[in-house]
Formats: sequence, structure tokens, C-alpha cells
Amino acid sequence: RGRRVGYEYSRVPPWPSGMSRLPVLMLWATNAVALRAWPAAGFPARSDSRSRLSFGSVEYRQGDKTFVASLERNVEQHGSSRFSRLALRPVLTSHLRNSRFVVVLCSEIPPIMNARPDSRASRVLDSPNWPKSWPYSERDLQPMDRLPDWTFYLLPRFVHHVDDAARRALQRVYEALFASRAVDAPCLDICSSWTSHYPEKLDPARRVVALGLNAFELMANPSQTEWRVRDLNADPTLPFEDEAFEFVTCALSIDYMRRPAELLAEVQRVLRPGGLAVFSFSNRCFVTKVVKLWIESYPSDVEHVWVVGSYFHFTQGFDSPVCVDVSPGSRSDPLYVVMAAKSQP
Repeated sequence: RGRRVGYEYSRVPPWPSGMSRLPVLMLWATNAVALRAWPAAGFPARSDSRSRLSFGSVEYRQGDKTFVASLERNVEQHGSSRFSRLALRPVLTSHLRNSRFVVVLCSEIPPIMNARPDSRASRVLDSPNWPKSWPYSERDLQPMDRLPDWTFYLLPRFVHHVDDAARRALQRVYEALFASRAVDAPCLDICSSWTSHYPEKLDPARRVVALGLNAFELMANPSQTEWRVRDLNADPTLPFEDEAFEFVTCALSIDYMRRPAELLAEVQRVLRPGGLAVFSFSNRCFVTKVVKLWIESYPSDVEHVWVVGSYFHFTQGFDSPVCVDVSPGSRSDPLYVVMAAKSQP
């Protein structure tokens, strides 16, 4: 994201006649690899710290024909940045004669196998047309019910907020994300309750902090290794040291947050560089408790994706947000995940 790296094809088959542009190719890295940005043109022949790694083959299609190219990559090791999804486009789009490409990196975010990439919601953040300044008024961020949140959660609510299929879809997202990092990467689940929707079998060494409104719910959460009661609408600060977590998750609750700019700044602070903030939501909610923009100014699912993406955009220190639509289908609750990585220094 914003970085470009030089690649070369080897043993490229003849360029098919009548095909003027190379389709976008999506490659899924089998191993996370550290990359350092190179200029888009020139690809300097430096030899320091460079290693050549085999990358297997790539298919591209024209009509009913499939062409296969073997790809090798020259990369420079640099820090511990991880990149899993690579989108290739050619420097010269008319042919493959010089076999060189610009690589557009989608950093830090691994493939989500149950995603629906062709849905409208998943493409909203590709060209979001952000305004120049924060677009929300104080009224936009107020709920109909002005009573403190602790009164709403005075008694535990052991209920599910989306159906079984949507909950399983979210769990599969977490499985993919957690598998891309160390097995003991610490997690913070904000606005948590009696379930975090995390994978069932987490490494015992992994620190999982559940932060929510009701102590009884948090104690019943099977994923947590520690818990804390916190009303983030009353006090959006997070009681943790800087760069303490690899993941910060927020499931089905961002629509209730009245001070999102302050909260996202805190999320950015407690994340490690390259760490992921993962915010999921549906169209199911307690209508009297969500902020008004969610049901008045921006009422559709697509607009909700844009709103959550804007929270990240207007928070300094995050890479560009992306949306993953993992809605199970028309007979289930929709589910969207907007996430962004903390920018690397």
C-alpha cells in the first residue's frame, strides 16, 4: 500500500495475439516475507542483502486459453513487515517483452477465504472520496437514548447479536488473521462480552484481554485470559501501555461509539507497528443506542462501511482501510469487516 517493488518473470510464454492488456493477477504468498520498496523504474542492480526466492507459477487467462508463467522474486530483507497479497500490473501493458512489473502491495492483511470480493460493500473503500475534514457533527454521534451505557448493561445480556452463520463467518476471519502472525500474538477485544467470536483453540501463551461493560459477561468469555470493565463512551482511553497488542478487535459495536476519533487514536497507540485493527458490524443493532448517523445520515450497509473506513482515515497512523464482506448469504445476517494496519515507522 503505497510501496512498489520490482519483479521479473522468467520463462514467459509468447504473448497471445489480440490481447492488449494483462489482467490483474492475484498471488497468495505461502510464507510471509519482508520487503523493501524499490523505485518503480530502473530496478537498481544492488547486491547487498538481496535474496532470490522461488514464487512458483502464475496463471493468466484469455478466452478459453490459460497461460502459465514462472515467477522469481528478488527481495531485500527489511525489518519484519509481512505482505501476503500481491497484485501485479505490468509496466508495459501492451506486451511482456521485457517481463517487468510494478507490484502493488496490500500489506499486513492475509487472504480471507470466505470473503465476497465482488460485493458492492467490499469495493466502497477502493475509491472512497474522503472529505477534507472530519464530516460528523456532535449530533451525528449521539444516540436516541442518552442514558449512560452502564445502565443498559447493568444486568448481563447473554444473547447473540447476529445469527449462527454470521458468527461463524466472523470466526473464520479471525482464524485467517491470527494464522498470519505469531501464535502468541496478543489481542485486545474492545466492547467485548461473553463471546469474542475468536477461534476456539488459541495458544495458551496468547494474551487475550476482553474489555467491556459487564463483569459477568466478561468472566464468561472463553477466549479471555484477563478482563476489564470499561465504558468507552464515557472514557475512550485504553488502560494499556503503548504497542501492547498485535490485534485490536471490535465486534458488532462500532456503531455505538460516540467518540470514535478519540477511541481510534487509542487503538492506534496500543497497536504494534503493523498490527491490525479489525472492526466488524452488521445491520442488526439496538436502535435506541446506536449513534444517529448510523440510522439517519448514513443508513445503508454500504454507507456504514464508508463511515467506519472514515474513522480510520481521519486517525493519524493507520494505513488505508479495507473492507471484507463475509456475509453468508441472503438468508443470514450481513457481516462486514473493516480493518487497517498501524503504519510502519
